[in-house]
Amino acid sequence: MITYILISIFALAIICSFGFVISVNALYKSKNRRGINFKNEFPFETVPSFKGEYAYLNIFLLLSLLATVSGFILYMVNNINVIPIVLVIVIVIYSFCVISIPFIPLNRLKEHLYLSLGIIITDFIVSAFLTYLSYTVAKRFEFLKVAPIVAIVISGLLVIKSLIFIFNPKLFDLKYERNDQGELIRPKVVKLAFYQWTAIICSPLYLIAIILLTINL
Repeated sequence: MITYILISIFALAIICSFGFVISVNALYKSKNRRGINFKNEFPFETVPSFKGEYAYLNIFLLLSLLATVSGFILYMVNNINVIPIVLVIVIVIYSFCVISIPFIPLNRLKEHLYLSLGIIITDFIVSAFLTYLSYTVAKRFEFLKVAPIVAIVISGLLVIKSLIFIFNPKLFDLKYERNDQGELIRPKVVKLAFYQWTAIICSPLYLIAIILLTINL
């Protein structure tokens, strides 16, 4: 039963996550005659403010993160243990950082970087603990069940994804070059901006491992 509930929660999180990105991109395109360049434009440059005319679009992001957190809480309630409890605490912190980052511009650099660090650290902790949890479940069944093994693979890929950004020396490089007229030139790829969009879009993927850990267990 819990598996079907988690699948429904995951579906809601995915729909809301992509709904948020698609709607924000459509709004941006209607105003700028081009879509968002997710590789070098920050979320705060494109996401409507909470006080703006299109503030209701942010509900999609909020619902996506609430659904993700709810999935972790549901798993914890049915599997009271240290690791599930830690996962719930960390995913709440992660979700807070993700929901806040689109509304903190770079002129508030300290807060923006703190939130970015919060996303990076909690992203790694959640994926690492999910990998360990998946391993312990698979080991309990002597690696005879496929679902927890697949959960190890998926959560392991999420760990690798987080490590790629953690060990990127230019992640926080926000220095732009200037042209002959002294105007700032935006790089083709701003790694921190790309990572923030990745965090927004990929947040529900954590639930895949959680769902797999409840199958036939």
